[in-house]
Amino acid sequence: MVVFLLLVAVGFVLLVFGADFLVDGACRVTARFGVPDRVAGLTIVATGTPEEVAQNPHSFTGQYLRPVLERAAELQSQK
Repeated sequence: MVVFLLLVAVGFVLLVFGADFLVDGACRVTARFGVPDRVAGLTIVATGTPEEVAQNPHSFTGQYLRPVLERAAELQSQK
């Protein structure tokens, strides 16, 4: 039981350090390209199905996805 708890604790520590390493790496890459650090943190605005993302007014992806989904719905209704 102690070994199991130790493995869980080690896994959690590795998860935290891995996530920190990933975020720091993303910030370094954006800094090299002259992009502010905040942009790397603000890239994920919406999650969900394509329809849910298209309905989110703050999502840049949704702005481009919305006309595509509307066109697809038109084509489906014509069949």
